[in-house]
Amino acid sequence: MSEILTKIIPSNPAHKSPFAVISHESIHDHVIAAGMMERDRKFSVPDYICSTLSYVAQAPNYNHTLAGAHSLYKINSGSDISCKCVHKNIVKDKALTVVENIASEFLASVSGFIKRRIKKALRCANLSVLLKFLGVDDIILIDGTEVSVRPGCKPKFDCKTKGRKRLDGRGQEVDGAAGIKLHIAYSVVKATYEYVTVTEGVGSEREQVLLEQFHNCLIIMDRGYVDDDLEDAIIASGNQFIIKGKKSMACKIKRAIDTDKNVVDTTLVGTKVSKLPYKGNYDCQVEKKNGSVIRVIKTHHATDNEEDKNTILRTSLNVKGVDIKVIYQLYRIRWQIELFNKCLKSGNGLLAINSTKKTIVMQYILFSLIVALLKTYAAFKAQARHEDEWLSLLKVHTDKGLCKVFGNFICCFITHGRSSIFQKFKELQDNIVEICPRSEISERDRSKLKDLPLLIEKVVFTIAHNLNLKIA
Repeated sequence: MSEILTKIIPSNPAHKSPFAVISHESIHDHVIAAGMMERDRKFSVPDYICSTLSYVAQAPNYNHTLAGAHSLYKINSGSDISCKCVHKNIVKDKALTVVENIASEFLASVSGFIKRRIKKALRCANLSVLLKFLGVDDIILIDGTEVSVRPGCKPKFDCKTKGRKRLDGRGQEVDGAAGIKLHIAYSVVKATYEYVTVTEGVGSEREQVLLEQFHNCLIIMDRGYVDDDLEDAIIASGNQFIIKGKKSMACKIKRAIDTDKNVVDTTLVGTKVSKLPYKGNYDCQVEKKNGSVIRVIKTHHATDNEEDKNTILRTSLNVKGVDIKVIYQLYRIRWQIELFNKCLKSGNGLLAINSTKKTIVMQYILFSLIVALLKTYAAFKAQARHEDEWLSLLKVHTDKGLCKVFGNFICCFITHGRSSIFQKFKELQDNIVEICPRSEISERDRSKLKDLPLLIEKVVFTIAHNLNLKIA
């Protein structure tokens, strides 16, 4: 199994509020517990962590450097401590442990807030109805995304992948330097991540599906996660799955329904999925190599601009009213994790990290994830306070003006008292509602089923139509 370099997995149910977790006192307690500061020093870890969170929030599109965080730390703390001294303190493994513990506790606290307000967290009646139709509590999207590191840091990781091409400082296209990979489990109900693990760029995606974190959920993944044993484990854990498959999968068809004609096609029994006609839509029961049976659907999209107009999906869903059209629509929800990954890189500084030290690279990844979680939490609070059901979370994460506001707000944990922090937070919520209303849906997003509220509405009405039910 690939080594997990760092992770954010919710700690035990938190009794602290999210702001209490990132308060000066709470961070100091984590520092003492980790044994990071064995005696009083001029360097303040709580001030450094809050300053770095502020720096990450304010400079989302730049390569993050220790020098940038150090400059903000000096302003906020009034200290003249050198960058070299800061580096000496945070390069330790204990410093990474402190940030990991804060991130896990913050995730648990924010998740707890959303769970306590689950009706508001669902944000619209259609999502609640969809979960009831499917018989699940949440829809979990799992995917991996790569992060570039400096060439000097690359030898410290098992960096065999090149990554996607990017533009260098002169605007020329060069090979990416993918050094590490984030494995993200994203909750549609909570609109943020359930957990994140970090491995080398060659880390197996399938190994990072942590099923112990889920129960009674629908897990949606792309074709990189196809694995017979993983699918069986998902079912055994009390969850369901939809995974994109390939026509070349090693399965034998036991039963095939031509859904266009609504007839069973007996000529396909005993053949492979690759023998399904190119045109046409099929709902199949197939037997895998290990003898277990799953459902495989093939949909054909004649108007699609893609070269391959067919989609193959493997699923364990056998719910009444959930036909192949519904399964295809459900799989399209996976676009939300692509948007979230974009938010992490474009709005929370995960594009690249400018350090040659492994522990510092890991810390900055965690800082970026904490900032992303804080933005989602603030958006939910703004929705609840202003009764505005749908804000644009993409704008919340990426709007440059709002990023500055978030950065200034985080600095309040150093320079302001508790009452002032809450007043500043109310002002931040007002800014979110003013800057981040949902835009009109484009025709492209409509046709590609990329707008989540519209997609959920389509799925619900399709299931209701199949069951001859009326939805108000």
